[in-house]
Amino acid sequence: MLIAGAWHTGFAQSATTKTHPPAKPPLDARWILDYPKEDNTSDNSDVRRDPKYLPFLKTYLTQKSFFSAGPRSLWQVASEFLGVGSGRVTIYAQRYATINGCVAHMCDELQGFLWVDTVAKPPRVYFAATKAIDSQGTVEIQKSFQLWIFANQALNDDDNGGLEPLPTEFLGPLSDWLGQLNVAAVMFVGHVGEEIPLLPGSLHTKQSTNDSAKGSI
Repeated sequence: MLIAGAWHTGFAQSATTKTHPPAKPPLDARWILDYPKEDNTSDNSDVRRDPKYLPFLKTYLTQKSFFSAGPRSLWQVASEFLGVGSGRVTIYAQRYATINGCVAHMCDELQGFLWVDTVAKPPRVYFAATKAIDSQGTVEIQKSFQLWIFANQALNDDDNGGLEPLPTEFLGPLSDWLGQLNVAAVMFVGHVGEEIPLLPGSLHTKQSTNDSAKGSI
């Protein structure tokens, strides 16, 4: 009887307990445009402290990553690759937002870059990561890197049967971020995990983003 009574009590409690589904980030990503904050203090200007930040990564970076101690959820990898740095946002054309960072204790080897089209619905989200290529004991004058680009959309075919280029609005800030980094290989990963190798030369764009940028990383 004690066991039955205990079971009944537990059942009654669970039946009356109200549960709420976890909140989902809105399709509108304009909240990112609130950064950098006007007072520019470290706490208020760090977008990673915003309670919407991690749910946003979880929602739009859904692929599996195999390039960094994989397989792992891409949003976790992105959070790690953006983990060291100021967390400040740079805004381009009052629409596109970028954040960059690196992995703790490995900033020379592993770096991350997040680009968001805040106006598109759903938002267009690209995450790029660099990983140093093992020189296998040879002496290199300049270290070489592999660049991984993940997107929450696919690369579409163009009219000639090839692939459309990456968006110019993304390539401009990406080029600024890469700087003089020696990128030897590029892999694009679409929203369903399809891997498409790209030529490093395809990353170049003539568009300058410096004049339209607002904020600081």
